[in-house]
Amino acid sequence: EAGRPKGKAYLGLCYWNGLGTKRDGPRALELFHETLPYGFADALLYIGIGARFGITGKSDLEKAYLWLRMAEVSKIRGATEQLAHVKPKLSQAQIVRIEPRVRSELDGYRRQWRQLSLNKGKAG
Repeated sequence: EAGRPKGKAYLGLCYWNGLGTKRDGPRALELFHETLPYGFADALLYIGIGARFGITGKSDLEKAYLWLRMAEVSKIRGATEQLAHVKPKLSQAQIVRIEPRVRSELDGYRRQWRQLSLNKGKAG
């Protein structure tokens, strides 16, 4: 099951939360990155939290803002609360520089998700 996007998403959540396995944030984030193009939109939130806390290395608040804003725009539960911790730590210039990327990157993912949905409809 882990080879399929839905299985990878669930496995990522297991690693993230330590369910049935040892907690492994870096492995969870790797899986979330892999599943995001396949429609696991909650990955936006987890990747943003990972960047905020430096799960795979050093904390990167600009990346955290980007991912958490994409999650917020996508109405992912918890994104606004996480973003509230990141936004005050960035300058207005940083936010202005990041905001255009929020829409452009999210639009790219949404195109992928729509295409997947269309392909599923054709297969069914």
